[in-house]
Amino acid sequence: MIHGFYTDKGYTLSRDVLAKALARVEVNPGFPDDLKTYMREQAEILLRQRKISAMPDWGKALRPDFMAKARAGA
Repeated sequence: MIHGFYTDKGYTLSRDVLAKALARVEVNPGFPDDLKTYMREQAEILLRQRKISAMPDWGKALRPDFMAKARAGA
């Protein structure tokens, strides 16, 4: 599928080269350590501007259950 995407875009790419490139990809799903702090700061700005009515629950909004599933499959 990925090979087809790139060849359809006009790239010349052998399946072997693509397979070697993809074999080097490391997947480590997770959120940056400071994400909740950043999101809280942004939400505070939106609260002051009355663009949102309440601070989101980042424990629910960021869906740690999905991240746990992603880490389990990585």
